[in-house]
Amino acid sequence: LTLLEGKLEQVPSSRSDVFNTKHISVVEKRVLMKFLTQCLQEEEGEQDTSKTFGDYLKSHKLTPNLTHFVVHSIAMTPLDCPQSTGLQATRKFLSSLGRFGPTPFLWSMYGTGELPQAFCRLCAVFGGIYYLGRSLEGVVVKDGKARAVVTEGKRISCQYLVMPGSKVPTNLILEKKEVTASRAMFLTKESLLPTEKEQITFLSLPQEGDRPVRVVEVGPGTAACPKGLHVMHATVEGEMELEDVMKEEGIIKDEELVYSLTFTQVGNKGGEKTKLENMWEASGPVAELDFDVAIEQAREIYKGMFPGEDFLPRAPDPEEIILGGEECEEKDNVTGDSNEEIAPEKENDANNDVVDNNVKDNQPTKVTDNDGDIPPTSENKL
Repeated sequence: LTLLEGKLEQVPSSRSDVFNTKHISVVEKRVLMKFLTQCLQEEEGEQDTSKTFGDYLKSHKLTPNLTHFVVHSIAMTPLDCPQSTGLQATRKFLSSLGRFGPTPFLWSMYGTGELPQAFCRLCAVFGGIYYLGRSLEGVVVKDGKARAVVTEGKRISCQYLVMPGSKVPTNLILEKKEVTASRAMFLTKESLLPTEKEQITFLSLPQEGDRPVRVVEVGPGTAACPKGLHVMHATVEGEMELEDVMKEEGIIKDEELVYSLTFTQVGNKGGEKTKLENMWEASGPVAELDFDVAIEQAREIYKGMFPGEDFLPRAPDPEEIILGGEECEEKDNVTGDSNEEIAPEKENDANNDVVDNNVKDNQPTKVTDNDGDIPPTSENKL
């Protein structure tokens, strides 16, 4: 959906949508279809790198009405972004149409929290170990590498370490570029676009400064809310009073609102690397509609750990898994190498630094040279 002259309108994106819509003229329909077709056909090498996406739209004689549809609901990029960025976003939208249904969007049952749970289950199947409900007290550093983490008085050795940006000590961060995202969640009695068949609704609300508010609404069919209610998520880059904006635009009404929650998230887009050779920083959520930033960051971290290895290869089918002597022998060899690599440092080694991190307020504290309070016993080695 998009907001035109105070009214919610359906965005024409497929061929049938373009020809059935009443919001654009016959001439505009021809111009839009020609533009969408050319976006899919144009190759990367044919693009003019000096042009912005807005220049590209003008060259194709798109009217202000069509430009609004393309910028806010198809490409979802600002007019001053590079031409290649806008075209890539447009192709992604168009190529997603018809993949799993008429909409280019997918929503996981029970919410997006199911996605990390699915990866956790996959990791556990292949031998991953989870130590839940524990806080992080510090990182043991030696020779420019993270050697172990300290949690509740126990020391756990490690070969590689990935930490959320909020927990990384400031003296270990290479580059810090904080990004802020304002988020809101609303539980309403009525849908944005009431229809007989439940659907996923996406709405882009244009705001000043090329910071559109992106709204996603789902119903009880996704198991995200009880029957008769709808869940609405709103996100915008930077700080904004989203509840006030949504009410001013007429998107939510007080008489239909059951519950609302607004909060601000702060992430870091400085990069994945830290000052330690084997330690990476995960920035956390940013104001994006999809998971492209998170996936690309995970790919870079994985590449740093395992150069040359495939990122997220296809999981083998059950019949492809062979359990035998070769696998057991290989497992023994890996275990032997791991024990040798992560042997705990001496208790009084002056070269060991414990980078302490106060988890309660997410504020890192000073670096100390005292590692004697955490003796490396057999019960706290991983």
